[in-house]
Amino acid sequence: MMVHPSELLRSNSERDPGFTAPLADYGDEIDCGCMILPCLTDRLKLQRYAKPEFFVGVLCFAHFIHGALAQYFNGTLSLWCSHYHISESFIDILSYINDILIGAVALGWSHWGNKNHRPKWLGTLIIYLAVAAFSLIIPEIYQPFKSEETNITSIQDEMLCKQDLNKDSVDNFAVNNNANNEITAYICFIVYQMAYSLCTISLLTHGITYIDDHLFATSAKHIALLLAARSVGNQAGLYASWIPYIFHHQNIFVSPVWLTISALTFVIGILVSLFPRMLPNLLLKKSVMSLLNIAKRNSNVDNDNMQHTDGFFNSIRRLLKNKTLVLNVLIIALMEAALTSFAALEKYFNQTKYHMPKTKDLSGYSDPMLVQLTTNLLKHPMIATCYGITGLVIVYTKPKSTSLVKWNIIVFTVVLLGFASTGFINCSTDIKTHYSDRLGYSHCTLNCLCTLDAYFQPVCLNGETYFSPCLAGCTQFNANLKLYDNCQCGNGNNTALPASCDQEKCNILWVIEQVNSVTSSGLFASTFISTLLITLRCISSRDKALATGFYFAVLGHISLILRTLYSIAANNFCGIRGEKRCLFYSDLFTRFLLSSTLALIGLAIVLSIVLVFFVDGLELYQDSPLESISDMASIFEDNSSINRYGASPGQSLDDLNQTQASVNRGEEERTLLENNVPPSGTNANRNVTETEL
Repeated sequence: MMVHPSELLRSNSERDPGFTAPLADYGDEIDCGCMILPCLTDRLKLQRYAKPEFFVGVLCFAHFIHGALAQYFNGTLSLWCSHYHISESFIDILSYINDILIGAVALGWSHWGNKNHRPKWLGTLIIYLAVAAFSLIIPEIYQPFKSEETNITSIQDEMLCKQDLNKDSVDNFAVNNNANNEITAYICFIVYQMAYSLCTISLLTHGITYIDDHLFATSAKHIALLLAARSVGNQAGLYASWIPYIFHHQNIFVSPVWLTISALTFVIGILVSLFPRMLPNLLLKKSVMSLLNIAKRNSNVDNDNMQHTDGFFNSIRRLLKNKTLVLNVLIIALMEAALTSFAALEKYFNQTKYHMPKTKDLSGYSDPMLVQLTTNLLKHPMIATCYGITGLVIVYTKPKSTSLVKWNIIVFTVVLLGFASTGFINCSTDIKTHYSDRLGYSHCTLNCLCTLDAYFQPVCLNGETYFSPCLAGCTQFNANLKLYDNCQCGNGNNTALPASCDQEKCNILWVIEQVNSVTSSGLFASTFISTLLITLRCISSRDKALATGFYFAVLGHISLILRTLYSIAANNFCGIRGEKRCLFYSDLFTRFLLSSTLALIGLAIVLSIVLVFFVDGLELYQDSPLESISDMASIFEDNSSINRYGASPGQSLDDLNQTQASVNRGEEERTLLENNVPPSGTNANRNVTETEL
């Protein structure tokens, strides 16, 4: 059936709001995000790359680099903290900065970035992150690392009983040779952490919603691909952080690895900023949908996708009224905060429960073999695999929203049972110290110049577990046999094993816990995809970025509260204290940490059961009657002009300009028809073709 001019006008044209072509309203959408070199777009013909798939590829690389950057920074944390004489409290400050920034600015950051220009906003933040990463080389240039600081054997030697040094040399071992340079290091690290937090928010709000807008039906697998790339980047960054330990590299940030990652971050930022506010496939689709609605005499056109975001507080009010969104976000935030807070204190948990040593090496290079095979080698690949599988299953099987929530309930229950299965079983005995609640010298270590604030490094000597080799009086370390020799506190055998005497009893439980940790991380990754999909579908499309920002705000506040509560509990449940800090926590702390984690997971399960009733009937995969531009053929009887025009999801910007000109001509003819004036050179009763629409 052909569409005639009379069919485009109501019987009373004076009261008709008029036939408007919405494509003309999108002039600002056809742009290049980075306008530093305007001629770059035309010279290099960048329009041909304005496709959703290409943007997904660029953003995947951005997530990969972002993950590698973060893991390398965290893996070398202990090295640069020791080098610049930065205390562990400063590391906690960095964590607080991350939680505070995410909790305080996530809402505003996601809102204004979405309101202005998502690719430009995201690309600029990635560039700022690259600059902040480059700035970390400044303090290292003026105060280079020493090879001894990255030598594992040298680190082991520091824990031995030293009898040939005077007291003053030990007390003044860590003398600040350049106070100004260390202040600069503090500033650089804080600036980097702020840039990293803001970039993380933008990557997971503006980047994900941009992809969801342009690849609605298959967005789940593309979002899963982004998150999987980030996990693979974490694994690559983990291996990169081992390089200083393997080769005794004397530089951390003035190194090929860090400089390469920082440079790639800068390049990725420029590439992301080149993309337009809206890609041609979505721009053309919205315009054609509006024209078809008008042609079918549907005056109540759903222009939700065409509206810009309104005021910030109005948007917040609209989100808070959405019970499904609030409940869904609260559930995933509770789970995320519970698991990440437990993971942050897991080393202390394992230290108390299984007498696992706490070393200066936070990269995992010197971890026991079991941890190497699970946490270090399998965890991130497991998470990436679960992301990918979940995305593919959702796209190709299209489960209902209630099915996704039920899957989340099953996963949360499995995680809870995994924690409870081994958490309350105790397998370790007490540690032999001169005092019951603090470290001190015994008769066999009076001549040793031990540091009473050293890390927990248990050794087994004659069936008793000592806090460290120095407090056992051991003066030598055999790197080949991994044994401590000449231990003065031993009766008979003077050789000590670098482990707790309860290691054999605790090994089975520890293996089960490590398997639970890896499995729980992978399963939780699958629930994150399903929860994110529900979040994006239960609200208006203009509020997608703000909804994901709302999740980060809730997560930041819950994480900050948990971190504060755990810090207070840790101070009250200290088992063995040093001169300045708590060195070993009591069993009460592990029970409190485990009980709190189980309570949060249990609350998430209860809320998920309630959520099943809220999401019933929620559509997850149907965007609109017009799923693609080629579907116009089913509306018109003669679709030759559409085929001739070649409209497709990969439509170029030049073709959009041609469409806009055709629409303008059709609008002029409509005005002439209203005034009973035939268009110039045409018959007044001529049919209106699809191209003129």
